[in-house]
Amino acid sequence: MPETGGGLKESVCEMVHAGNLAEAINTLEVIVLERPRDAEAHELLGCVYHRAGRPDEAVAAFRRAVFLSPDDSSYLYNLATGLYASGDCSEALLVVSECLKRRPEHGEARKMQERLNRAGFRLVPPPV
Repeated sequence: MPETGGGLKESVCEMVHAGNLAEAINTLEVIVLERPRDAEAHELLGCVYHRAGRPDEAVAAFRRAVFLSPDDSSYLYNLATGLYASGDCSEALLVVSECLKRRPEHGEARKMQERLNRAGFRLVPPPV
């Protein structure tokens, strides 16, 4: 079983690039069962689910990664991407906005926020 860190990511990327999405998913599903507090493994699983066209499962994996590592802006961005792909644009805007609060220079997050705003989605301030 690949270790977490660079080795895990490299192993999974090799599987994905070779077209072995099912193998990558199976590997990561075992890893997250063995190491349920491994945020990176959950995030990688979400990325592979997303690539495999399984948006609901991708969102669930990204949510877990964010839960385990709430300050990681890349996990927030990936969650926003998953939400957007699943059609939940309102929540995607909330999450990408949170990502930008933590990392204002995140160019892809800024582009997503602008795309959502052009589509008519806006953050509504809380009632006073």
